Amino acid sequence: MTAVFSSQLGEAAEVRLKQGVVRYHSVGSGPPVVFVHGLMTNSAVWHKVVPLLADRVRCVTPDLPLGSHSIPLEPDADLSLPGLARLVQDFIEALDLHDVTLVGCTVGGVICQLIAVDQPARIGRVVLLPSDAYDNVPPKVLRYLRWAPRVPGMVWLLGNSLRIPANRTTPFSYGWVSKKGFGKDVLDAFVRPQISTRGVRHDLAKVLRDVRPVHTRDAAQRFGDVDIPVLIAWSREDRLFPYEHGERLATEFRKARLETVPDSYTYVVQDQPEHVARLIADFVATG
Repeated sequence: MTAVFSSQLGEAAEVRLKQGVVRYHSVGSGPPVVFVHGLMTNSAVWHKVVPLLADRVRCVTPDLPLGSHSIPLEPDADLSLPGLARLVQDFIEALDLHDVTLVGCTVGGVICQLIAVDQPARIGRVVLLPSDAYDNVPPKVLRYLRWAPRVPGMVWLLGNSLRIPANRTTPFSYGWVSKKGFGKDVLDAFVRPQISTRGVRHDLAKVLRDVRPVHTRDAAQRFGDVDIPVLIAWSREDRLFPYEHGERLATEFRKARLETVPDSYTYVVQDQPEHVARLIADFVATG
């Protein structure tokens, strides 16, 4: 489905990893920036910010196996949060990218936290947009998702409930993640893979079973060891991820700074794409 956004994200391509095939988009040239989306979204979530950056950096936007991807992974793929961090690292290595800027939001931010504390040689800097952190994994209003895989048929029911447009704008789905809201084309790109593909639902169920604070607590204990620059761009109005967590992250990483994104909820790249693009471009240029 993200192929409909190829004019913004670049043409779709595929890379085979040991975990399976990952589809991605790439556009622009210059220092590589890899965007890591969150649960039940895909690369379409970046469609506003990527065109604002593609004249200065290479924007790489993979569709990760988080419930809105089009190609199911191998049945034995490790889709725990640490496993997803390894998948992103394997993806970067397969594309032979170096001095990468990682940009993560929501669960994608957790993946970036886990990669940062592992200090991989290919990562030059990290941008954390509003994300799960510390004990807020997942946020309280979305905590029901952690139990969905334990109830037979529940993941299928959740996906199919999003056929109804009104269900896409509740606090329990996409209603609180963007102040301006997503267009129908973006929401369709998010929900159709969940509805249409059993393997996608299987992957999502595996991920949901492991969205737990044990991983973020472990990462937080090692933030002080991270020796790469970290930009935290957070919203004071976010309903899911408290601004205090952004402030705390900025104090615990050794080389971090906090920027406030105004008039936005969680997906600051949807609500304030120009502001966020400017922050990322300046950060890539200056570290």
